[in-house]
Amino acid sequence: MIREPSGIRAAFWAYDRLWGMLAPLMRLHPRVAEGFRERIGASMPQPASLWIQAASVGEAYLARELMKRLDPGPGPGPLRVLLTANTRQGLEIHRGTRCLTSAVSNHRVRIGYFPFDRPAVMRRIVARIRPKVTVFLETEIWPGLLRELRRSGSRTMVVNGRMSSRGFRRYRLWPALWRHVAPDEVMAVSEADADRFRQLFPGADIGVMSNIKFDRLDTPAPDAAVRERPPVFSPPDAPFVILGSVRRQEEDAVAAVIGRILSGPHRPVIGLFPRHLHRVGPWRARLNRMGVPWVLRSDTGRHAPETTSGGTVVLWDVIGELSAAYGYAHTAFVGGSLAPLGGQNFIEAIRSGVIPVIGPSWEDFRWVGEEIFERGLARIAADWRAAADLLVRDLDEPPCRSRVLEAAEDYFSSRKGGAEAACRRIAAGLNA
Repeated sequence: MIREPSGIRAAFWAYDRLWGMLAPLMRLHPRVAEGFRERIGASMPQPASLWIQAASVGEAYLARELMKRLDPGPGPGPLRVLLTANTRQGLEIHRGTRCLTSAVSNHRVRIGYFPFDRPAVMRRIVARIRPKVTVFLETEIWPGLLRELRRSGSRTMVVNGRMSSRGFRRYRLWPALWRHVAPDEVMAVSEADADRFRQLFPGADIGVMSNIKFDRLDTPAPDAAVRERPPVFSPPDAPFVILGSVRRQEEDAVAAVIGRILSGPHRPVIGLFPRHLHRVGPWRARLNRMGVPWVLRSDTGRHAPETTSGGTVVLWDVIGELSAAYGYAHTAFVGGSLAPLGGQNFIEAIRSGVIPVIGPSWEDFRWVGEEIFERGLARIAADWRAAADLLVRDLDEPPCRSRVLEAAEDYFSSRKGGAEAACRRIAAGLNA
């Protein structure tokens, strides 16, 4: 048993009591009520050699990339793996991973909700699972679990590790606590993230890896991108402009972009994709006030009607079509970026052969790297005026889709391999 300073021991005592008070109240939340017995440790998981924790959907997809490649080598039997998540959506991804894994390997995979980080609960859970290696994806740092894993001798790893400057400042409020529960190894996605982890966990083995998200990126073949496309989303003779993933906080700016584009000579069809469907109603009212012709996507059938008033806005009230729509776009703006919101996924546009325009806020996608802009695969506009000017320029001289796809494939392929590197480290831990 590792000796604990009295201050650390008192902190965990208080942490345990706090969880004890909060857990009954958290049951009232509908997202937490599901799987509540697992969350409080009343339904115990089966023993597993490897435990992988993924917070939600994004991290669960990273876990899938690991499971697709994980080969611990010969052993006395199948590798027993526990995949956990905090959300129902993450658990659904894990279920798909379990089906995939059973088809390609002899791993025995179980899934479950991640337990509350109450020290008393984690003590029972770790004693039951007895993991040889425990993997936390991205920024999953749970002191109660880390403490019990360290006591049990399980090797702990943070894979695809990210540490924002804001999160780092919060963790640094009590550096002695984090030194006490530090993981054995951290594989960070950038040197900046690694440096923050080094300051937080000075005794850990910390290095840099390629982001596993690159392993999930595929681009269509250039020849497929330039073949004739059916006019599903716009009239055959009208250019198609996408304003995608638009957030409420930037609607004034995006409305100004619409006005600027429609005042030009190109008569485009504009596909307006609010990030959340409850904003469709406010956009209808706004477009009416602007005097801009519009039609709901659900009413268009195959073609979006062009009008004589300078172009049409197709207001997307149907979910799940943005990725496909990029394949028909002449140019695109991706939202969440003209207000300080961190950005939305602009990689989908690049994968479809479009060079997207984004605003100055893209912190949530820094993992892609600054070089993507240096190579001209995406562009940052300082404000709505600059964004509109870039979109209009694309209507004047549309970029060559096949060349964009070739450059995108080169950029993304050179950054793949993170999942394989992580799997090698996991396998080494399992075989130690």
